[in-house]
Amino acid sequence: MPQKTLIIIFVLFASLPVYSTQQESKTMKLKTCPDSPNCVSSQSSDKAHYVQPIAFTSSATEALQQMKKIILAFPRTQLVSENKQSLHFEFKTRFMKYVDDVEIIIDDIDKVIHIRSASRTGYSDFGVNRKRVEKIRKKFSAD
Repeated sequence: MPQKTLIIIFVLFASLPVYSTQQESKTMKLKTCPDSPNCVSSQSSDKAHYVQPIAFTSSATEALQQMKKIILAFPRTQLVSENKQSLHFEFKTRFMKYVDDVEIIIDDIDKVIHIRSASRTGYSDFGVNRKRVEKIRKKFSAD
C-alpha cells in the first residue's frame, strides 16, 4: 500500500504544469489604481489611470538595471524592494514629505516594462504621478 501511494504522488507531481520565469513575469500584476485620480498604471483598464508601458530591446535584466539607475537618480527616492522581475520605490515630496509609490514589472515576453505610480494619501496629485512616469519613460528612451 505505501508503495502504491508513492507512485500515485509521483504521477500527480510529474503531471503538474511547469512554468518558466518568463511565463511568471507575464502573469505578474501591479496593484489596481483606486478610484481617485492620484494613480497611473500601464495595466489599468480605464482611460483615466492608463499610461503606456515602456518598451525595451535589451535583456530583461539590463532593462531592470537601467530602470533602477534612472529612478534612483530622482531626488528623495529610495529602493524599497527588488527581485528578478520587479522593483518598488518610494518618492518623498519635498515639503510635506508625502510618499508616492512607483512599481515596475518586467514583461520579457512582450518586451515591455509595466509601471505604476501612485500617491499613498490624498485625492488629487495635480498630475504629478503621470508626469513622473513620462519623465522616467523619456530618460529610459534616451539611454
